[in-house]
Amino acid sequence: MRISWKLLLSTVVLVACALAVGSFFLIQSSFQSSLARETRRALEENLLLAQAFDLAYAMERGEGESVEKETVLTIMRQIQEGTSANLYLADAQGAVLYSTMRPAIALPAEGTRRWQLCSTAAGSVVQVATSLETNGAAFSFLTEHSVQAVFAARAEQFSASRLYNTCILTAAALATLLFTHLFTRPVRRLQLAAQRMQKGDYAVRVPQTGGDELSALAGSFNAMAQSVQGNVEKITQSAQRQEEFVANFAHEIKTPLTSIIGYADLLRAQALTPEKAFVAANYIFTEGKRLEALSLKLLDLIVAGRQNFLRKKTSSAQLAQAVRAAVQVPLAQRNMALALDVQDAVLLLEPDLFQTLLINLIDNARKASEDGGAIALLGRAEGDFYCFSVRDEGRGIPEAELGKITEAFYMVDKSRSRAQNGAGLGLALCDRIVKLHGGTMEFASALGAGTTVTVRVPFAGEGGRRRRR
Repeated sequence: MRISWKLLLSTVVLVACALAVGSFFLIQSSFQSSLARETRRALEENLLLAQAFDLAYAMERGEGESVEKETVLTIMRQIQEGTSANLYLADAQGAVLYSTMRPAIALPAEGTRRWQLCSTAAGSVVQVATSLETNGAAFSFLTEHSVQAVFAARAEQFSASRLYNTCILTAAALATLLFTHLFTRPVRRLQLAAQRMQKGDYAVRVPQTGGDELSALAGSFNAMAQSVQGNVEKITQSAQRQEEFVANFAHEIKTPLTSIIGYADLLRAQALTPEKAFVAANYIFTEGKRLEALSLKLLDLIVAGRQNFLRKKTSSAQLAQAVRAAVQVPLAQRNMALALDVQDAVLLLEPDLFQTLLINLIDNARKASEDGGAIALLGRAEGDFYCFSVRDEGRGIPEAELGKITEAFYMVDKSRSRAQNGAGLGLALCDRIVKLHGGTMEFASALGAGTTVTVRVPFAGEGGRRRRR
């Protein structure tokens, strides 16, 4: 659901609840006030009519005389003519003397007065009952006062309130829809700009107006877009430079290689005079130097992306022990162990990087081996170089794949590598580390017979040397 619709729905619900609750309490308060007022009128009316009956009855009876029933009826009819209330009169024994109503309230005890809100066929009424004693005669005098108008007024107020609330709610919904459309316009602009960036338009920017949070968000988006655009431009320029370099290198190498091959074939196939042999050899030498310069440019391109690091004097034996400790757990999970046969020597290395190199090689050996397979780490000095070798008895690598395995993302067995969380980056990283140390990495493998990876690094002058025993 869009945010504008969420805001609209939330506002409509809140306004509807507020209007409903407010209208209910306002109307109910007015109703209670009107009902209380009509109840007071009913009580006052009952009191006045009861007093009128008491006075008229006393005048008719006199001293010790009895009043006929017809006289009582005449008095009640006269009182009835002067009021809109319904009347009811009963004697002390409960016999009805006069009635224009059906009592729903219990007759009062002697000397008491009571009232009750009742619902009749004619509507809602307030019935008031008063106990009278006139010259020794006891009566129950009841009046019935209609309050149906109060209930009808409340019903009309509720109907009008529903109509007014509907109009107010509609107006609030339209206003909210308009305001949310205006308020979310910066968000929609950001969304459209993000979609354009997703499609490759990194020059897109969002207008920044005002000083609220959305304006700050637009500013942050523009700053991010500027940074992304700058980085993309740098990457694009770098790619263009690489493409230009490759194209130039291919163009420059084509002709001299043809000449070199031709002169070399000439020297090999014919017996030339010393002068001609010198010319041919000199051309080969000159073009070879030019190709060397081009290759150095390519090397500069590769090295420009590396990070500087500090080499330290490192014991090869201690390094091997650290590597074994690092791989002990994953090897043990597959019932493997790392066999060490490392001649101790002091090497000039970046120990963390070189340890990463050896761990990667051993991990590849682990993945290529069956459970319980043997893996060995060997170390020997060979002239001015020190050689580390990682040997396994695993599946081996096809000869056709040996030249590709140090490429980034390349995997010999993709299903197996992915199943073991491989991404094809390990040997590419190893190759880069070896090159950073000025060494070489060689692969010797046969299908079903295992693989041996040999890394040769120089002792690097006085910094590294063989350890004499």
